[in-house]
Amino acid sequence: MTRPQDRTNARFAGDTIVARKPGLLEAEVDGEIVALHIGSGKCYGMNEVASHIWSLIASPMPVLEIEASLMRRYDVGEADCREQTAALLAELEREGLIAVTAR
Repeated sequence: MTRPQDRTNARFAGDTIVARKPGLLEAEVDGEIVALHIGSGKCYGMNEVASHIWSLIASPMPVLEIEASLMRRYDVGEADCREQTAALLAELEREGLIAVTAR
């Protein structure tokens, strides 16, 4: 039986391309992003790691490159990085904040 986490990790495999969708007003506050979605009126506060990912995907980027950047910047193992990155990207996709393109 396939677990939901397995499907999420497969959805955001290394060659998958992710990019921001337009429609957010954002500001940096103490090194973290605070954003307002114009269409929904929802406000998002991103921690340091999410803010780093958000800055990386200003242009379309493969998930593998995002993970590599995170592993260089933070003390995180590959498996944990892959799992946590996939979880965050899945959340951003559910909120309609990113576009996802499989290669």
